Amino acid sequence: MQFALAFVLLLGACGKKSPGGAEKQQLAFRKTAVQIHLKNLQNSLEAYYAEAAAFPIGKAGPTPAASCCSGADQKCPASQDWGTDPVWQKVHYAVTEPGYFQYAYDGAADGKSAVLSAIGDLDCDGTPITYRVVLTAGPSSANVAIETPAPDTY
Repeated sequence: MQFALAFVLLLGACGKKSPGGAEKQQLAFRKTAVQIHLKNLQNSLEAYYAEAAAFPIGKAGPTPAASCCSGADQKCPASQDWGTDPVWQKVHYAVTEPGYFQYAYDGAADGKSAVLSAIGDLDCDGTPITYRVVLTAGPSSANVAIETPAPDTY
């Protein structure tokens, strides 16, 4: 019986630890930062739609191209792709500081819908989380649906 209990305790000690209070707070801050960037990107896309009556057509990203976990301090570096990619240029927004997410855009060929994604592995455990903003054409403005990961996923 003691052996079984010791084995279970050993397995628990060797398994992945849950983030502690300070780690959870830092991970929550990273989630807040991506939500701000996505809201700004969403606003830019809604403004584009209001002016052009369509969303930009085409795909962009992931930007930056390399996984954030492979970067210095496990962050994505600021990317020049925001200013050189023709689709990102139409959105008129750039993430100019290192961060924890890669951004992607997929605009339908008819300009009537678009999906904006932010993909990040905040604890670099090989399991990314994804935020998505789905935009569709409405009669006078864009309709927006936001999909977020579960609160305690990182």
